[in-house]
Amino acid sequence: ELTAENWKELAPVGLFASLSHAFSVLSMAVGAVSFGQIVKAGEPVFAAATNALLLKDIDHPMVYAALLPIIGGVGLASLKELSFTWTALIAASAANQAAALKNVVSKGVMGKPWAKALGPQNTYAVVTILALLFTLPMVLLFDVKDA
Repeated sequence: ELTAENWKELAPVGLFASLSHAFSVLSMAVGAVSFGQIVKAGEPVFAAATNALLLKDIDHPMVYAALLPIIGGVGLASLKELSFTWTALIAASAANQAAALKNVVSKGVMGKPWAKALGPQNTYAVVTILALLFTLPMVLLFDVKDA
């Protein structure tokens, strides 16, 4: 059973989940799907950097060395992409950053007793409901006027 305070604590996780999805969709809408997926493959780099900067969670140097092939591969694949657009790059990067922030914020919530009692499946369901609630105003704002 969740209290209103529990919902408030999970709200930022839902917001960042919503933003990650929205920016992913935007990146694929304004550029090639392949390009959006290429940039999204760099998400582990954003996660490692965000953990290091916000949580002061510094990993072993080998972890960062393992990210180098990802950075190189994303960079190389992006150079070869014929349908490059800045909007797609920025949107996919914003999706990566939102996903990294979702992970950082959720780490602060998941250690709490009520979150442990809720369990991973139910927590995911609540975060998905919150993401939907954050997404609905944008749908109403942008999609309804085009209908």
